[in-house]
Amino acid sequence: MDEDALLLIKRAQEGDEAALSKIVEADMPLVKYALSRRAYPGEYADLFQTGALGLIKAVLRFDPDKGAAFSTYAYSRISGELMNNKKRVPMPAAFSLDEPGSKDGACPAEKLFSDPEAFERIENEIFIEQIMSSLPSWERELIALRFFCGLTQKKTGERLGLSQSQVSRLERRIIGSIRRQAE
Repeated sequence: MDEDALLLIKRAQEGDEAALSKIVEADMPLVKYALSRRAYPGEYADLFQTGALGLIKAVLRFDPDKGAAFSTYAYSRISGELMNNKKRVPMPAAFSLDEPGSKDGACPAEKLFSDPEAFERIENEIFIEQIMSSLPSWERELIALRFFCGLTQKKTGERLGLSQSQVSRLERRIIGSIRRQAE
C-alpha cells in the first residue's frame, strides 16, 4: 500500500470524513468482490450496505504495524461482517411441548395426545423445517415469502430484485428439488 493511502487511513482514523469517504470509495471493489462470492439474488442491496460497513470498520481499525496488507485485512473484515449479518428468513414456529398451557388450561402435551392429527402435523412441521434449513438462504427466502408470507410472485420478485418470470422459474426449480428430497 502506498504512503498516500496509509495517510488517508490515518486521517480517517482521526475523524476526517473526507479521507474516510475517499478510501472507502477507492476500496469499494473489495466489497463487490466479497458479495460476488456470498450474495444470492435478492440479498445484494442489503448485503452491500453490510459489506460497506465492514469496509468502514476495516479503515477505522487497520494497524499497518501488524504487517498485514490493508486489502487482506479489509477483505477479512468485509467477509466477517457479511457472514455475521447475513439476513435469515424467520421460519414458522414449530409446535412445542414446553410452551405454557392455553386459556382452557390444557398443556400442549395434553392437546397433542387428544388430537389424532397432531402427530401428523408435527411430523409435517419437522419435515418442512428440515427441508427449508437444507436450502440456500436465498431459496429459503423466496419460498418463505411465497408460501409462508403469502406474497404473489410479482411482490416476491419486487422484494428480491427479480422479475415475476424469474420468481416463477426459480420457484418451480426449488419445488422440484424439494419433491426429489421428499421421495
